[in-house]
Amino acid sequence: MVRVLFVSGLPDNNAATAVHSRSGLSLSVLGGSNVMQAIKRRPSSEVTVAGGLLLMGEGPEIPLESVRKSDVAFNEISDPDTHGIALSRAKKFFDGYATPVINKPEFIPRTARDYVSKSVNCDSILVPKTVKCQLTEPEQVSELAIENNLRYPLLVRLAGEHGGKTLVRLEEASDIKPLHALPLDGRDFYVTEFIDFKSPDGFYRKYRLAVVDGVAYPRHLIINDTWLIHAASRETMAKHPELANEEASWLASFDHSSRSNLQSAISALHRTTKLDYFGVDCNINEDNELILFEVNPNMNILINTRSDSDPTIPHMETILRAVERMIVSFAKGR
Repeated sequence: MVRVLFVSGLPDNNAATAVHSRSGLSLSVLGGSNVMQAIKRRPSSEVTVAGGLLLMGEGPEIPLESVRKSDVAFNEISDPDTHGIALSRAKKFFDGYATPVINKPEFIPRTARDYVSKSVNCDSILVPKTVKCQLTEPEQVSELAIENNLRYPLLVRLAGEHGGKTLVRLEEASDIKPLHALPLDGRDFYVTEFIDFKSPDGFYRKYRLAVVDGVAYPRHLIINDTWLIHAASRETMAKHPELANEEASWLASFDHSSRSNLQSAISALHRTTKLDYFGVDCNINEDNELILFEVNPNMNILINTRSDSDPTIPHMETILRAVERMIVSFAKGR
């Protein structure tokens, strides 16, 4: 049985949510990959949780002798925009911890949107140009667009926010009204060119893949009648059963119809991030080009947030088994 130490961290603002459940009181921390939670929920004959370590902002160094021994360590700190301090502390900790490390913290910054935009080089991936900046006034966006040769429409989002909570779309330079809804107080923002990914049938498709040890696995496909798609954006699919059937068909046929077509793109992302486990949100167009939305280990891949009849559950199980095989291979020295 391979023992795994999971390391997570508080965000730079030290925010956490207290969760009360039947099992007691616990802390919920954003910016993690949730692998430990998934393994705990599904007992394995090969992998067990040796312990969990939560790194909290600034503080004294952690004495290694106080940490449970393990065969593999798994860094779950996954958001470079919100967890810079925790990632720095994790690197120092792992430098003195004599076990193999999955998702080394020094590679997490390679998933930042602006880094990915500049670094991915693959003919089968369309990566929207992205610039990181600090905004204090709405007019700065049009100036930034000119300076960096950004083409409208543009997406503006607060760095480190997910789920479209602080995301606006600007159609042209004079379109600044949506920016007044954002906290323009000098915080970091991403400004990204919008690539239209509407399919010929008028719907928008957002694919989520999990990449484990360089191999892609399907997580879900959400189809909507608008471009802004998130986990809860399934209303359109509920109205059109043929779209739900399309997701089921894509999931079922991925191994023999999609994986080989996407392998060059997945290999490029694997090389760019140097991560062992991460998620990819994208569109796949008719030319099998991958229109990249986001790549990071911070996505909900292994936790089911829908009903027990969710058709994606078997695919989550497949991904988790792949993660366990990878953990075992790390313990054996690859």
